[in-house]
Amino acid sequence: MGDLIIALQPPGAKELVVALFGTNDKLALQVVVVGAALAIAAGGGILARRRFRDGAALFVAFGLGAALAAQRDPLAEPLFALVGGLLAIGAGLAVLRGLLALAGATPEGAGGSAAGAAPATPMPDWDRRRFLIASAGAIGGAMAATAAGRILLDAPGGREIVTVSRLPAALQPVPALDAGQELAVAGITPLVIANDDFYRIDTALIVPRVAVDTWRLEVRGMVDRPLAFTYDELLELPLFEQHVTIACVSNPVGGDLVGNALWTGVRLRDVLEAAGVQAGATQIVGRSVDGFTAGFPTAWALEPGREAMIAVGMNREPLPAQHGFPARLIVPGLYGYVSATKWLTSVSNLNWSTVTQSRSILRASAGMIAVRSALPARSP
Repeated sequence: MGDLIIALQPPGAKELVVALFGTNDKLALQVVVVGAALAIAAGGGILARRRFRDGAALFVAFGLGAALAAQRDPLAEPLFALVGGLLAIGAGLAVLRGLLALAGATPEGAGGSAAGAAPATPMPDWDRRRFLIASAGAIGGAMAATAAGRILLDAPGGREIVTVSRLPAALQPVPALDAGQELAVAGITPLVIANDDFYRIDTALIVPRVAVDTWRLEVRGMVDRPLAFTYDELLELPLFEQHVTIACVSNPVGGDLVGNALWTGVRLRDVLEAAGVQAGATQIVGRSVDGFTAGFPTAWALEPGREAMIAVGMNREPLPAQHGFPARLIVPGLYGYVSATKWLTSVSNLNWSTVTQSRSILRASAGMIAVRSALPARSP
């Protein structure tokens, strides 16, 4: 539901939420979703005290709405999302019946008398306490189940399958930093930010866990030769390293939404040249596995003085899941919201059209990449 709210937000809503909550915007959204769920559940309980099927209809509608919202997630299994929604509806209705029984309610349609029957006697103190304890237990159980699910989703190696323990060596490694390059100023951040300390800004409420055995990176659109790479094929291309500082457009002066890291990857220019960028292709668009897209000028990626890259490593380690594993775009000189697409699954051009990719074209393209792999790399 949170992802659906993000997708349907009106223009200007993101800026307003960020201005109000800063980096706590995701937490604020989750609190709103939980608050709305509690309000709907309370409304359903009030309706069910009078007529059970009215309250039950609200639970069913809300559960099916969540299940349908989950169908928008490219990483979700449609059947599992539907089954999860149905199980949530069943659990909600079971808890509703149990709480109504503890409250001594006999609504129409729940095995009790009609709506016009005599009102029920006030609930005794002990029954009231038992009802409140059961309600608190139901909320606690839901919170525990949510926490367990998040732990399983965020567990190291949950769906993340790294095929290498370390990255292949770059053709021209960047020399180690000299001690004198660090500034001896109290409170200043290191020149190179560690992976765990690097800032994270994106729209993903749950970090995508990408299985590299099925992951593909496609280069398509206004190109002469559409390409596709597996994770292993991408690592076989000539790798290079460069220090790049990236910053969020929302970072204030002196803020912490900025960081410098040593990135390892493939030159985007080489990949685009192998694909054959067509005249009139003015925009490069990166697409994430969760459907997020960001675009920047083609000329910026092809400019000789800049080294836009498809990054596979961060500080000489495979990209962490929260920073875009298995691959992301890093474009020096541009804010992240227009260039640094994480969990990259395709690189396309503006106004691209779907082209049927025959295996012969892919084999020819792979051969061209292999030839380029034997050439000496450009100096970073």
